[in-house]
Amino acid sequence: MNSEILIIGSELDYHAALVAWAIKKKGATPVYFDSSDYGNSNGLDIASFSTRDDNTHFHLPGNTIRSVYNRRSYTAIEDGIPTSKESRKFVKLERDTFNRWLFQSYNQLSGCNWVNGLEQNKLAENKILQLITAKSAGLSVPDTLVSGDAALVRQFVSENEGQTVYKPLTGQVWLRGGMPVLQTTTAPIQEQDLNDEGIALCAGIYQKSVRKESDVRVVIVGKELFAMKYSPTVESPSVDYRTYLNQNQVNCKSIRIPPAVRTSLLKLMELLELSYASADFAIDMNDQFVFLELNPGGQFGFVEDLLPDLKITNALANLLVFGDENVSTPVVSMNEFESSSEFPAFVDRHKQWPGSNVFVPDYAMSHIAK
Repeated sequence: MNSEILIIGSELDYHAALVAWAIKKKGATPVYFDSSDYGNSNGLDIASFSTRDDNTHFHLPGNTIRSVYNRRSYTAIEDGIPTSKESRKFVKLERDTFNRWLFQSYNQLSGCNWVNGLEQNKLAENKILQLITAKSAGLSVPDTLVSGDAALVRQFVSENEGQTVYKPLTGQVWLRGGMPVLQTTTAPIQEQDLNDEGIALCAGIYQKSVRKESDVRVVIVGKELFAMKYSPTVESPSVDYRTYLNQNQVNCKSIRIPPAVRTSLLKLMELLELSYASADFAIDMNDQFVFLELNPGGQFGFVEDLLPDLKITNALANLLVFGDENVSTPVVSMNEFESSSEFPAFVDRHKQWPGSNVFVPDYAMSHIAK
């Protein structure tokens, strides 16, 4: 069996480090590829493609790659490029293009198990496509308008009689001193909040509010579903779960997904050609599951942190190391990682990273702060 797992991402990313540790516990060797790295052991300087006579070769870290964990691909940080200011834009474009071309080709030709494929991830991030595909898979979705047309937006909000939320297409985090200080969230919106110039300048997602009893986050790993039902412990005007999850103001429990929803969700994964994702649902007052969105690279650590019995880390490591094979190995967990000798080393690496666009979850940040 090939024993190397290629991780596209940074060793300073919490989830990449967690999965790398779990892979080793399963008997395989993690190999990092960090597309933003300059002149170090994990960067583009050690990746190549060549063709000569009848032979085609991808020269990547590792020699016997079985699977690829597509955690997160970073673009080059222009300010960090060690060349003249006038040349940085060109060098950045060349590095980013090489990174994209190399892995698009490797994705198509390598025969490796990808979690997930590059193009599949990119398509699955499209929230319009998500809603269309979720409906075709049999999931219930809210009435939605994605637009920069102020007249259409005003009409949609008016028809919903004050029961509308706004969601950004991509989301944004603003940094200060390399640390996040502000981020976009899902927010309720009223007619008096609308600004025609702003709508025309920046299209958004407008969705009919779901009068909900609770939220559900489902992490899908292969054919395994790990579901957490949660609701805030405090009265809050926010409709975005992150505002109270980040403050630990939440009641949560693991649940079994209804069979019909499970079947439709796995069908959605099949249609999008994904083997890993996290999906968010609202449970309405009639106890019906309403699909909100899916993230093909969504974080799972906060789910396992709140509900340690959901062994998501173990399932993902098994998928990467063994694929569809049914192999019995010791169960690994996030708690075990944070108690291991490797976690302090990860914290030290993160502290030494000047200016970061890799966000360590709040539950890990508390360790780093100490």
